[in-house]
Amino acid sequence: MSGRPFLFAFLALAVFTAACSDSPDILLQGQKKPVAPQGPQTGGPETSGPVLDPSTGGSASDPSGSLPGGSSPATPSEPRPGPIATQPPVSTPGSGGSEPSRPAPRPSVRYRLFCEDRYPPYVNAISSLASPTGFGARISIGEPDAQGVFDPENRNLEYHEHPQPVYLTKDSQGRLLFSAARKGGSAIRAERDIFIADIHLIDRWGRAKSLGPELRIGRDLIYAAETETLSLRTFAVSDQGRYLLVGRANGYALIDSKTLREVGVIAVGSAALNFNPSLRESDMVFAVSSFPDVRAGTFETRLYSIGLSGAGTSRAAISSTKLISQTGALRRPLVAVSSRAGDAFAALDAKNHVAVVSPLKASGQEKAVKLNQIPSEGRLSSAMAFWREGGRLRAAYAFENIEQSGSGFSVRYKIKQVFVRIVELNESTLSSSRVGSDLTYPEDAQEVIERGIGIARVPGATELTAFADGKAIFGLFPGTRSFHVHRLTSSGLTRVSQIDCSNVSVGVEP
Repeated sequence: MSGRPFLFAFLALAVFTAACSDSPDILLQGQKKPVAPQGPQTGGPETSGPVLDPSTGGSASDPSGSLPGGSSPATPSEPRPGPIATQPPVSTPGSGGSEPSRPAPRPSVRYRLFCEDRYPPYVNAISSLASPTGFGARISIGEPDAQGVFDPENRNLEYHEHPQPVYLTKDSQGRLLFSAARKGGSAIRAERDIFIADIHLIDRWGRAKSLGPELRIGRDLIYAAETETLSLRTFAVSDQGRYLLVGRANGYALIDSKTLREVGVIAVGSAALNFNPSLRESDMVFAVSSFPDVRAGTFETRLYSIGLSGAGTSRAAISSTKLISQTGALRRPLVAVSSRAGDAFAALDAKNHVAVVSPLKASGQEKAVKLNQIPSEGRLSSAMAFWREGGRLRAAYAFENIEQSGSGFSVRYKIKQVFVRIVELNESTLSSSRVGSDLTYPEDAQEVIERGIGIARVPGATELTAFADGKAIFGLFPGTRSFHVHRLTSSGLTRVSQIDCSNVSVGVEP
């Protein structure tokens, strides 16, 4: 009898260890100090790796822009690791009663999701292969000191926001764009810079370089965007990773992501009023949005055609900026349906129709596609993912009928109806048809909503995003403290790790 307590304790310890261990597919290690490369160093005897050189974007010892560890990013004229080349999608007619042609995970493809977590926010990297109980990895990113020495254990940047992969390599290295504040500042939230960092995903560290101050958006605009659970930003990476877009007082600086050389400025007005930029490289269509009337609470998205002289060379420069489309009364800014040249942009408008804009077509630039069979009570989330499948335009959206009870610290919510639906948008008939049955809203998200814990100003999904041709679709749904990443699969919505996230972006390891 006296041995039973020890036996029970041993069994409890074994169960706890098994439950809390990391998922084996994450392939991440604990933080390590970077190993100094062999050979002479230019940053002093303590230099732990190449330091980004302001004039070239490379290191002081390697002006070609090599990443730590010897890997070199592709040059602008070479193929760059970016959206993976996938097999042609299978065409499946979309009808209300048909089985869904939903994205299914492919074990050979590892997507990397980047986001910031809370209290305070730092960059997290999550593998798309992570299980619901797995963990991501917090990346320790900082600047080298005045002597060029970088210590990943001495995190000197904090309050990271909007991390976006520029590109990744197959040896789990890459380059990342984000904004952050330096530690020790008198006004942490006001004095921020935009940084680019060469990162090591396995060792969980990254060496950063400032690209200049972050132009901040007014609080009134941020508050207006929160009604659509949308976060605003003044910087971005082009869809193939060749260029960076950095907000300035007169527009957006277009910067080569390898050399960090400024190609020119897209003069569209102050980035404090013109936000959430994007650039599709295949046809150089630039999108930027604004609030013409904050009281109306709707967005306007303008599309521009950007001309480059000497494109693909070290002397490339912006030669023209032409406004080609202007669409208002949108609940969210327009997003590119695909990376294919000439393809459409889409978003939900104030009438709960999908605005489909084809900016390079001479006629029929803008269409409004009706979403059929929407319940009469509840809220259609403006967080929507768009993609092409067999040439057909498809979308995924969340519908949320959530009733609030109580207020202040005692606020609670009652869920009456929530689901995620995939539809096919017919650009000829301007109507939609459901593809398969509705997906069950994540159960863990429903539990969090009903408990009223960690809820944003508007409870519900904040993001849905489709990668490449729709073979990978991810969403952010309410979590305990912030939001959790879920992936749409053939079996429904599956949570990807238990890490809290905001502002997720997706890259792929080639």
